[in-house]
Amino acid sequence: MPKPINPETIIFGPFQVVLRSAELYKHGVRIKLSGQPFAILAMLLDRPGELITREELKQRLWPVDTFVDFEHSLNSAIKKLRQVLGDSADEPRYIETLPRRGYRFIGTLSSPPVSTENSQVDLPLPSGSVVTVASPTPPPMAPVAIAHASNKHLREWAAIAIVTMAIIGAAVFSKLSGHTRASLSDTDWVLVSDFVNTTGDPIFDGSLKQATTVKLSESPYFNVMLDSKVRQTLQLMNRSPQDRVVPPMSREVCQRAGAKVAVSGSIVAVGNKFAVSLDAENCLTGASLAHIAMPPQSRDQVLKTLGEVVSELRRSLGESLATLTKFDTPIEQATTPSLAALKAYTEGDGMRSQGKEAESVPYYKMAVDLDPEFAIAYARLGAVSSNLQEVSNQAKYLQLAFDRRGHISEREKFYIAAHYYVDVRGEFPKAIETYKLWTQTYVHDWVPFNNLSNEYVRIGDPQNAISAGQVALRLNPYHSLPYAALSEAYVRASRFPEAKAICERAIAEKLDGPMIHRILYEVADAENDDHAMQRQVEWFADKPIKTQILDRQALSVMRSGQVRKARELFRLSAEAALQQGLKGYADAAFIDLAEAEAYLGNSREALANLARSIALSPENKNGPDEAIVMAFVGDSSRAEAIVKKISASPPIPVTTAVRLAAARAVDDLNHGDAKDAIEELRAVAPYDLSDDNGGLTFYCRGLAYLKLGAAKEAAAEFQKVLDNPGVTKLTMFWPLSQLGLARAYASQGETAKSVTAYRQILTSWKNADPDLTVLKQAKKEFAKLSPSDSAN
Repeated sequence: MPKPINPETIIFGPFQVVLRSAELYKHGVRIKLSGQPFAILAMLLDRPGELITREELKQRLWPVDTFVDFEHSLNSAIKKLRQVLGDSADEPRYIETLPRRGYRFIGTLSSPPVSTENSQVDLPLPSGSVVTVASPTPPPMAPVAIAHASNKHLREWAAIAIVTMAIIGAAVFSKLSGHTRASLSDTDWVLVSDFVNTTGDPIFDGSLKQATTVKLSESPYFNVMLDSKVRQTLQLMNRSPQDRVVPPMSREVCQRAGAKVAVSGSIVAVGNKFAVSLDAENCLTGASLAHIAMPPQSRDQVLKTLGEVVSELRRSLGESLATLTKFDTPIEQATTPSLAALKAYTEGDGMRSQGKEAESVPYYKMAVDLDPEFAIAYARLGAVSSNLQEVSNQAKYLQLAFDRRGHISEREKFYIAAHYYVDVRGEFPKAIETYKLWTQTYVHDWVPFNNLSNEYVRIGDPQNAISAGQVALRLNPYHSLPYAALSEAYVRASRFPEAKAICERAIAEKLDGPMIHRILYEVADAENDDHAMQRQVEWFADKPIKTQILDRQALSVMRSGQVRKARELFRLSAEAALQQGLKGYADAAFIDLAEAEAYLGNSREALANLARSIALSPENKNGPDEAIVMAFVGDSSRAEAIVKKISASPPIPVTTAVRLAAARAVDDLNHGDAKDAIEELRAVAPYDLSDDNGGLTFYCRGLAYLKLGAAKEAAAEFQKVLDNPGVTKLTMFWPLSQLGLARAYASQGETAKSVTAYRQILTSWKNADPDLTVLKQAKKEFAKLSPSDSAN
């Protein structure tokens, strides 16, 4: 059978196929034929008389994992094609079925008469639909002149037909005015499905969906469904949460999740170019709301083109001109012009959503290696570094992000600025105001509420932390971070049953990671539940970040007075951290041990571990932690010098200010100036429950009052330590405040209360190292108060 010689137009019977514009005419009247049916026709016409196998059709038009029921979809497409052509499977004129093998075109191809006139016929569109195809203007739709062409050119036009059909269906080329737009309310969700990628190039997998999501989420008008919600919905459908969500599955996911609009995209190769399109449909009715497409573009223009398509889709779905204008950052600036960098970033976000902070780092690093100007990827690295105790990296990455914030979306500007204020400048009030403004601008966004919860914990305001965390979890119950933030807030408020319930909910949702199990260990420790503590230790046994639990174990053992065992656990924690390249955790282990030794009066050991910390992180030299250790070991000159140096370089973060005030107060006590010590601590009293405090200011204030002879006030401060176990239980201030309380009661002459307090501390130290100096002192004091008890 002869091949058609016109690369743009193919004629058979009464039908004319215009490949360039992907249109079908019958007797000069355009007939609606869209999607796979037209694409199948184009493939058959490209090789008339030859078998096109079902496998070829599947690979070309139904990518791997696109459809679960491929057989049904193919049969439906063939049936639709035959209906349009008036063909029959039993007595075929055009399309013959070769059972279990495939199909072939058996019609007679002919050439159209030469014509120099162009015409255009538009068919009415369904009410409420929008179809937009960007310039250049398409070829004429009426019969066109024959031009000789090679088979190569014919195949190119056939490919264009397949692509264009997938993009624009049987729609007209026009930019409609006065169409009905979708109207979205504050509670309406929009599902962004995975892109149908028929190019065979994995670089587009995930990256185009990520870019579309970023561009839609840039606008406060859209409430984009979270990937974690999609994964949960898939599980409810008895599907793997890793399944790709593409039409028609996306509509079912959309319906089950309670969303209103599903946005689906596709990318198809056209020779050495790529065509991108987006569709929006009403999830409930299936009605088309919009179809936006662009002509094929070169690979390096795909993201830019997609950004233009998304902007047009936003307008088509009813977004106002005001927000379109204000929130319309070019997509290559809001994300990155590098597809490879965007794909790496997307993989990193996927890891992080599952609670795998450490595992996400290589992907984010790859993203910034591929695009050194990728601002939000630097910000993610900064946030993850903060969670992994990598203080120097956190400041470095956030500074890089902040320096590149000029051309990013408004939402990303909020993210970068807030993290910069917290982790580089230490300006917590400014960060909190930024997060509040973010919540007002993007009312659907869980991230600012989640980070508000974290910052309230950091400044010692657990009640506001709980309120913000509850909103974050309500907005996104499908991500691990809101569970961790809210449970941490409940712990800091010493509301352990609620904290445990949130953690158990995270586990039930399979969103538990190291943070959740670390918090469960802290809850079990606070509730003196040894079995529950052991379960968390066992959970960490085969995890790469087991340094977290080793550090908590060490703190718990140290608090019980088992200093030798604690030293070994701290050592193991540091080694485990270094094996994973987590220098910040190793540094933290040595600092925690150095401070605990200092509080117990073990000066030599305290200084040795401080030196180990500084050797690991020289940038920590002359920091607030060193000032605390120096003050407690009695090196007043060194402590004072560090405090002066830090104070001379504002702004001073709240957490740093608290520790500097404590270092000054201890130094004052060393010089016998208890009143000055109390005054030093007065300014930081609002932050007594702040992060990195752990009861330090309560305890120092109690010591100062005790030294002044104000036993009642001293007892009140020591009692505050014991009243806030969520903040203080895993610190040395817990047993030391028990001892302080016993001494305060004794000083007041309240012997019975003092004896009870001594009994409590001696019971908690029943397994303590026998040569522990503070334990020996406590036993002597107790013996004087109650000789009979001490004899027993």
